[in-house]
Amino acid sequence: MVYVRSVNFIVLVNGYPTYFFRGEWGLRQGCPLSPLRFLLVIEGLSLLIKITKHEGRLSSLKIATYAIISHLLFVDDVLLIGKGTMEEWVVLKDILDLFCRASCMEISSKKSNFHYNLINQSKLDTFKSMFGFVTTSLDEGFKYLGFTLKPNKYQFQDWLWLIKKIEKHIKNWAF
Repeated sequence: MVYVRSVNFIVLVNGYPTYFFRGEWGLRQGCPLSPLRFLLVIEGLSLLIKITKHEGRLSSLKIATYAIISHLLFVDDVLLIGKGTMEEWVVLKDILDLFCRASCMEISSKKSNFHYNLINQSKLDTFKSMFGFVTTSLDEGFKYLGFTLKPNKYQFQDWLWLIKKIEKHIKNWAF
């Protein structure tokens, strides 16, 4: 029995055929279908986290009476929330490794961050060796969806980026 190894496509645009182009595997940056395909795949990661949380192997954060979160997903940003215990790190490492094997995707250690609070240096070194992510104290704040979130009070200098952005847009206005 013979199987297909490669495929070529041709598309009709306004009734006229285009040139042949080769189909490829995987998600490609710039492909209009990539965001949809990524969302379908990342739903699998969310399900793995929910199942593990339901089994009691991962903790979550209670932010209100009926609002308990263990992870947030928005397009290609993933925010995992936990107590920071060694047991949870092992479970998260297993989940992420399984997800990467199943989806044929890789997690960029250069683009990934671990934000911590009240963790001693030996635990932090262990985490770095397990994941290879950049580590930052939660007191310094972190960027999520383009906005810096901080646990403590914001100061004037924390808003300078926004002021500069607004000034850039309104400097050309005429009165």
